[in-house]
Amino acid sequence: MLFTNFLVALGSVATAVSMAQDLNDRSRAFRFVPRKLDDPSTAKTNGEYELQQDHWVKASTLKVGDKVSVVNLTGCSAVFLWNSQNIPSAFHIFCGKDEKSDMTKGVQNLGDSSSAVHPVSASIAAGSMASYDILKAAILQEFKNVKFDEPDIYSTATLKNGEAYRFDVVAGKKNVTRRTMSRTDTQQQQPQPGRKNPPSPQNSPPRQNSPPRKNSPPRQNSSPQPGRKNSPRRQNSQ
Repeated sequence: MLFTNFLVALGSVATAVSMAQDLNDRSRAFRFVPRKLDDPSTAKTNGEYELQQDHWVKASTLKVGDKVSVVNLTGCSAVFLWNSQNIPSAFHIFCGKDEKSDMTKGVQNLGDSSSAVHPVSASIAAGSMASYDILKAAILQEFKNVKFDEPDIYSTATLKNGEAYRFDVVAGKKNVTRRTMSRTDTQQQQPQPGRKNPPSPQNSPPRQNSPPRKNSPPRQNSSPQPGRKNSPRRQNSQ
């Protein structure tokens, strides 16, 4: 009898664990996923992974020796989440109101992936300490035990006209190098739904000149009305 009760209790525990796991899986499947961050990059540019605005690459895509660069930074952030083999998942996070949601999407994707890409440490370069704090908090929501390197807070005040920052790493070596580069404008402003955007100056139709205004005919003096005495012309006062 006692053994039977033990088996029943054990079965209840197993059922509870299974239900908890199922709820966890469901929460991962249906949790909020921002739409802005692009799909991971899978192809190299100029022999390396160059991450423009909203682009990222997962550690599982890389092998030791691959070069990864977060480029064109003038306020945005470069985030490198290193796994146990010092292979990074790298992100170019656009600065502004979507920083938290974009970083959240990135780390949730890693959390839903193989444990081989789960980070053990993080390196963040940002244009302000406020951005750094936002990104760090988003990472810790998914990976509680990540160790953070000293923040790299850069200043755009030292950039020359037309310059931007880039942050370079090599997979397998945990080292981030900051450099300047000539800025390339590859990002286009996205139209806002429900709002008409003004046409670009190049595509605007030429403005039509209005036709010349016709001169009005000269005003005629009023003729005397029959049956009505016209008042005498007023004499100038002396």
